[in-house]
Amino acid sequence: MRTLICGGKIVFPDGMITADLLVSDEKIAAMGKALATSFSADRTVDATGKFILPGLIDSHVHMPWKSDSFSSGDDFSSGTRAAIWGGVTTIIDFAIPERGEPLSVAVDKRRKEAIESCYTDFAFHAVINRFTSTLAEEIAAVIKAGIPSFKLYMLYPGLALSDGEIYQIMRWVKQAGGLVGIHAENGAIVDTLTALLVARGKTGPAYHYASRPQLVEAEAINRMLFLNRIVGGRMFFVHVSSQDSIALIAQAKHQGQQVYAETCPHYLLLTAEKCAGSEGYLFLVSPSLKNAADVESLWTGCEDGTVDFVSTDHCPFSRTQKAEHKDDFPKIPNGLPGVETRLPLMVTEGYEKRHLSLERIVQLTSYNAARILGLYPQKGTLQVGSDADLVVLNTEKEHVLSYRTLHMNVDWSPYEGHTVRGFPDLVMRRGEILIDRGVWVADESRGMFIPRVLA
Repeated sequence: MRTLICGGKIVFPDGMITADLLVSDEKIAAMGKALATSFSADRTVDATGKFILPGLIDSHVHMPWKSDSFSSGDDFSSGTRAAIWGGVTTIIDFAIPERGEPLSVAVDKRRKEAIESCYTDFAFHAVINRFTSTLAEEIAAVIKAGIPSFKLYMLYPGLALSDGEIYQIMRWVKQAGGLVGIHAENGAIVDTLTALLVARGKTGPAYHYASRPQLVEAEAINRMLFLNRIVGGRMFFVHVSSQDSIALIAQAKHQGQQVYAETCPHYLLLTAEKCAGSEGYLFLVSPSLKNAADVESLWTGCEDGTVDFVSTDHCPFSRTQKAEHKDDFPKIPNGLPGVETRLPLMVTEGYEKRHLSLERIVQLTSYNAARILGLYPQKGTLQVGSDADLVVLNTEKEHVLSYRTLHMNVDWSPYEGHTVRGFPDLVMRRGEILIDRGVWVADESRGMFIPRVLA
């Protein structure tokens, strides 16, 4: 099957050309002018006046996710279907071991859960939530199986590791050639502040930020950067949310550390004021939403390269679930829907309003994640030989965001009523067109597990 996409503006991480692009089976086969004179095709797509971007990579999603007695709304089928609507062709989810379970068993179980349901291609980060004498061998085995990144938590019962355990895990991961991802918040400070607020009866959602202010994240990042410098490892920080944190990461980069920063659209667009509104309980997410100065610092980081990629931390809970403890913030399930809306939000707020180049948008939404997390050059780029994952984008067409017309399995949106541009006209994953002229055309899920190898 050959598809010829003609006349589009092909966006690379470092430039843009107007050219044709030929897809043969699952790969990009050729790029250049007037390809129709040299190649035959089964189908031709006119992309004149539109942009062609690499298929997006969302490197931080939680499809089926349990939080205490709550379960998030999306499974691998509904969540990756919504992701495709937003131009996402590859996701990276998490394999979390149950008590006493080896990493490889958790990975195999998560892979079997996803393999027959995903419309996107998929990969995993392995979560390390216990410290045992066999962990070094488990880490090496999981990397060999194509999962070279490991998420470590500094808080939450059942997930948190001590500083000493994190330090040793960093050493083992470095020795095995892997990459450590950190959820950086000082759990002891969060617990103390939360207990004080509860004792004073200050339990409404507006107090969520008071329980985990900016210092909670920045202190934890500072500590992890020190350990990473000592170990000489590679590390990325997930969902970075604050001004001080960005400054610390920028300094570490300048000093030569191999350290990377991820942020999310909700930290680029929303502030803690949302939690003080009449439906503030809906907006609880951790790290907490911060203030306008933090938002501006994160956008500056997106522009100057301190922020390496923008992922969504997609984890949707329904209004009913969020409202069950709406006046008791420690019990409200944390998480926001977002896997479908990242591209239009980045195009509208980043490209159109803040004049971030589309090349930079490509870096933040696909190329950097592919390069840092071991998917490049199979994913995250438009070049001959790469997977034919791509988005044809019409930036002129406006949409008003509403959960009623979005496809995530949740009955609200953090961006309800926002007018955006940037939903795809066409989405292709490994040569298969899934959305065509804004219409879903896929007949079944054919997402594949993608092993990753770090450069």
